[in-house]
Amino acid sequence: MKTPLVLALSAFVLQPAVADSDIDGGRKLYHATCAMCHGQELKAAGGIPDLRKTALDDQGFYAVVKEGRPGTIMPPMKQALNDEEIGRIRAYVKAAARE
Repeated sequence: MKTPLVLALSAFVLQPAVADSDIDGGRKLYHATCAMCHGQELKAAGGIPDLRKTALDDQGFYAVVKEGRPGTIMPPMKQALNDEEIGRIRAYVKAAARE
């Protein structure tokens, strides 16, 4: 009976912490590739989503960044950003949302 609890706690404890370098790298990437539409302070206007308030989970965030949003001005970024870079941007956005 204790096994599920131990496994659940182990999964939580083993989650890698986001390094400050990932957040800083994400900030730099965000300002180079996202800020022109989503805002320098992540406060978009004019119908463009405020990334600090996104309902997307990590998987959804990756998908939208990679594939874009058809019918909107959000372009696919899969040629410009790799998974690691998208992860850094996500770390920065999450950190900014907590501030």
